[in-house]
Amino acid sequence: MKLKYIIITSVTRDDLKDNGIYYYNKCIKEIKKKSPKTKIEILVPDFKKNTKLAIKIFSKNPPFIFNHNLETIKRLHHIIKPKSNFKSSINLLKKIKQKNPKIITKSGIMLGLGEKKKEIIKLFKKLKKIKVNIITMGQYLPPTKNHFKPKKYLTKKEFKYLEKKAKKIGFKFVYSGSLIRSSYYKTNI
Repeated sequence: MKLKYIIITSVTRDDLKDNGIYYYNKCIKEIKKKSPKTKIEILVPDFKKNTKLAIKIFSKNPPFIFNHNLETIKRLHHIIKPKSNFKSSINLLKKIKQKNPKIITKSGIMLGLGEKKKEIIKLFKKLKKIKVNIITMGQYLPPTKNHFKPKKYLTKKEFKYLEKKAKKIGFKFVYSGSLIRSSYYKTNI
C-alpha cells in the first residue's frame, strides 16, 4: 500500500487478559517488518492493571508516536471516562516516556464539556511536566443524542488562545480547532 503513516487504535479491550497489548505489539512488528519506513502511531487505552506490561512491551518495540488521550481535565475525568482513571492515564504517559525517552508522546482533549480555561492550562502544565510532546484539542461533539450534551461550543478565537497558551508552556506541536481529533497528524513531525 506504500503508506507513509499509520495510526493503530481499538476500542478498550477489557475482554482480553492483557487489554489488547499483544495485538498492538504484533501489528507494530508486522508493519515494521513489511514496511520499515512507515511511521506508526498507536492510540491506546489506559490498559487498566497492565500498565507495567504495556510500558515494557512498547519500550522494546516502540511506535513512532505513543498516543493516549486524557479526553478532559481532572475534575471531569471520572464523569467523561468513568471506566478510566486520570492518575493512571497520566502515569502511563509519564512512564512510557521515562522508559523510552526517544518515543514521541501525544495526548488529546475534548473541549466544551464544562472545563474552565485555568483547568485546561493546568492540564497543559501537567502534560508538559511529564514530557508529552504533542497535544490535540477539539470540540466535543456528541456521537448520539444519548451522549453528554456540550456545555459550550468554542470559537476559533478561543481555540487559537489555547493553542498559544500551550505553545507558551513549551509544546512544540499543538493542534487546536473545532474539528481537530486526537488522531490528527501533520507531516512535519
